[in-house]
Amino acid sequence: MKKTNGAAAVLRRSWQMVSPYRGKIYLGAVCSLLATGLSTISAYTLRVLVDGETDDARWPLSARTAGGRLVHLVGSRDALGQYRNVRITDSNTWALFGEME
Repeated sequence: MKKTNGAAAVLRRSWQMVSPYRGKIYLGAVCSLLATGLSTISAYTLRVLVDGETDDARWPLSARTAGGRLVHLVGSRDALGQYRNVRITDSNTWALFGEME
């Protein structure tokens, strides 16, 4: 497989971690993102489990997607231990970045 960086790599690795029963729904979302261009990743909303705090002042909370992808986010600490919708604003090879809605 060709090594890539950025949103395409994040989506490809995320797809590999999705359970088979959710695969069709997730594949549809990925295909629609790819069809409209990867720049739309910043308009994507995910449901995540807010699981901890970080030492980074820019991204004080961390969360995980259903597929296990790390999400650094901005939001209230009251959300710790809860599922929340997060609007993705950026990504890199190993993580997504977002804001709680």
